[in-house]
This record gives sequence, structure tokens and C-alpha cells, in this order.
Amino acid sequence: MENENVPEGLVSSFAELYKRYPHIAIGEHHSSRRLHILVSKLITSLIKKGLKSVCLEIHSDLQEVINHYIQTGEESFLAYLTSDNQRLIEQGYPFTGRGDNYFDILRLVRGCREQYSEVNIVALKKNIQNVPENDINMAELDKFMAERIPDSGPTLVYAGEMHLRKDFAIPKFKAGIYSIATIPNPFTTNEEHNPGIDDIIRRLMDLGEIPKESSLIDFHTKRGASLGKLLKRNHFKYSDWFDGLLVYA
Repeated sequence: MENENVPEGLVSSFAELYKRYPHIAIGEHHSSRRLHILVSKLITSLIKKGLKSVCLEIHSDLQEVINHYIQTGEESFLAYLTSDNQRLIEQGYPFTGRGDNYFDILRLVRGCREQYSEVNIVALKKNIQNVPENDINMAELDKFMAERIPDSGPTLVYAGEMHLRKDFAIPKFKAGIYSIATIPNPFTTNEEHNPGIDDIIRRLMDLGEIPKESSLIDFHTKRGASLGKLLKRNHFKYSDWFDGLLVYA
């Protein structure tokens, strides 16, 4: 995927959604390198179409560091962000941690600012490093993140899926968000983050009925198969906690 372009249909789908929603949120899997690559390229394409803000699940107390990097391009600021992420990984949080290529999003946004000066990065997350896990109030955390999202768009929110369930998490506290769940492509075999079709179907079926009016953002694999159509054709269940589904190749 590193050498491939984002499918034009995917970019067009987002452009159409932005006509109806100021904010689109993509649920991410922290350790999925390929999803980070796809979203990085998607963000670059969307910036060219007028994207104004990219909201990431980075501690908000690092916002000044992010601003300095975006303004100056000084790599030491980016190195500080990645070292902070590495420290969290070593502490076992969050989960398996985000790979360094997650932070390539900042590098790409910085590169785009020379031509598209209005685009910015917003750090969403409240710093809860010293809060015992049992004492974490997820509703308060999601509300904090929602309040960090700019009111005006177009905005792309890229955060963990658990924070993007509609009516439960960030979308409960922020109007105008279209939330998208993501699942890996079961037709590829060389990706470490690929649980296989059986596990995917089991996961989808555990989450609830497919909404009759659900929108589906999908693109075809190299083999010509569409997981979205496969799911609909076989009436498999997937989450009614999201507005759409993104299948990544």
C-alpha cells in the first residue's frame, strides 16, 4: 500500500459526505500500520479538497509541541512526540501502541501547509497517565475529546473506534459527526493485522443488526471482491454503533 494511491472513489465518497457533515470520524486500530498509511494518503487528498482540521488521539497537553512542528518543520518536535508514544508503549498503554508511521500524518500535514496554509492538527486526548484504569470515566474522556473538535469543518477525526460509537461516545457530545468503523480486508494474506474472514464475521455479528439506512463506504480489492457487498449479500450483521463501514485493502 505504500506505493499505491488512495482509490478515487473513496476520496469522492468523503467529499460527498462533507457536503452533509462538517466532521467525519474514522475509527482506527492503534497498531495497524496499513490503516495509518491509507488514512495518511486520504488526508493528503482531502486537504487538496479543502480539509481544514485533522484531529488525532494525541494528548492535548502536547498541542504546543504539535503547533511548533507544524509551523517550523523542526524534526526535534516530531521526535519528542514519537518518544512520548514509545514511553506509553513501554508502559503497556495504549494497548499495543501506535507505530511510528501514525505520526507520518503530522509530517504530511506539515508538507501540505506550504500550499494549503489553513490546515491544522488538533490533539484530542485528555492526559490520564496517572489515573488508575478502574477510575477512568470514559464518558468524561469522550466529552473532553468532543469539546476539542473545532465547530467548523471540514474536519477529519482519526481516533480509536471505541471513542466513535454513535450515541455512546464522541458523537454523543458533538453534533454533525459521521462515524466510520474500519475492518481489515480478509482477502489479503500478508498483513499482520488481519484476523481472517471468520473472525471478522464473528466480530461483526457480535455488534448488532445492520441499520436499513446505513451508508457503506467501501472499495474493491485487487481480486475484484467487495467485502461490503459480501456482507450485505449474506445479511451478516455489523455494528449499528457507526454510520458507515470502511474496508481497507
